Amino acid sequence: MSSSAIIYDRQIRLWGLQTQSKILKSKVFLFGYHSGLLEELAKDLVLTGVGTLVIGKYSEYTETSGQPKFVTYLGHDLEELVKALSVLNPRAQIQTVNTFVEKHFSEKVEEQNDIQIVSRLIETKSFEICCLICERIGCPVAFALNRICRDNNTLFVYAEVIGALGFLILDLGSHYTYHYLNKSSKRASRLRSTNRNEVIALDDSDSDSAQVDNHSYSMSIENERTLEYPTLEQVLSNIRQSPYPLYFSFLAFVRRWKEEYCMTSQDCLEDRQRQFEMFLQLHKIDIKKSELQSSYNFCSFMNVELISVSSCLAGVLGREIVKLISRNEKPIFNTFIFDAFSCLGSIVYIPSTKVDRKRSREDEKEDSTVYDI
Repeated sequence: MSSSAIIYDRQIRLWGLQTQSKILKSKVFLFGYHSGLLEELAKDLVLTGVGTLVIGKYSEYTETSGQPKFVTYLGHDLEELVKALSVLNPRAQIQTVNTFVEKHFSEKVEEQNDIQIVSRLIETKSFEICCLICERIGCPVAFALNRICRDNNTLFVYAEVIGALGFLILDLGSHYTYHYLNKSSKRASRLRSTNRNEVIALDDSDSDSAQVDNHSYSMSIENERTLEYPTLEQVLSNIRQSPYPLYFSFLAFVRRWKEEYCMTSQDCLEDRQRQFEMFLQLHKIDIKKSELQSSYNFCSFMNVELISVSSCLAGVLGREIVKLISRNEKPIFNTFIFDAFSCLGSIVYIPSTKVDRKRSREDEKEDSTVYDI
């Protein structure tokens, strides 16, 4: 039995040897602000066994930047973070962007800024998945990176934590194909171990099955299905189509707040509330009075990052990345919202403003409005 099968035995029981093999060969890129969400997600991916993880930063916190503070526990810079993650899983190839470029590009990279370097990495198709984490500058950077990923068939995930709110928006392209799995339980006559700690040897026939105790949970492929995702820009510009206008209005306000208002952590809560009300009036967005009162709670936390929210969102995103790597089961389509005040996570479909694709009845039945966290 290989050492990898022993190390990842618990996960192999959960999603099968074939999926774990794909995870060990996968390449994921995390790019964005060094935040609690980035640390939590990186930790989850490394423990899952992602083969190559490259981490890059776009902005750094300074005392005068006005960016939210967070408590670091894996390192204050990327080099420290990589060292800490390597201790968690020495088998994983964990690198910063600079280290990855030095190892894989023979010529010197002459690009002037981080975005140009990242663009070149994506254009070389070095990664299967690119995650933009807590980008603090505003829409232009996020939209540009999304377009680059789409042009190069790289799966794109946008993740943001704003105080008590967490957002995931996926753009997996206009033709994302996945395997719809039909899960069923049956007795496993081959497995009769009475020792719960015994490692179960799996062969090729077990690649799509997960064994737990004396049961075998088979996941037979029923058929392939295809999803058409709108771009990040189309989702964020289509607030009125959202069943949760308060959340998306607040997300749009915070992005505008970063780009134009230039407010810092010293600004008082009343100023934020007043700016939010003006934003709703300017864009003619109708919010119920009861929801508007709830928005004041969000305003009070919008300049900090709550680690509990980052942890929950990272856990959800980690599960989604496993789906994207294996191409098994339907990923989030296309937006996930986590509200820490209600402790609920909701999956919503925000259609494109240009192309409102008609969804089949099967898609509607398969969708889940509440995510199990």
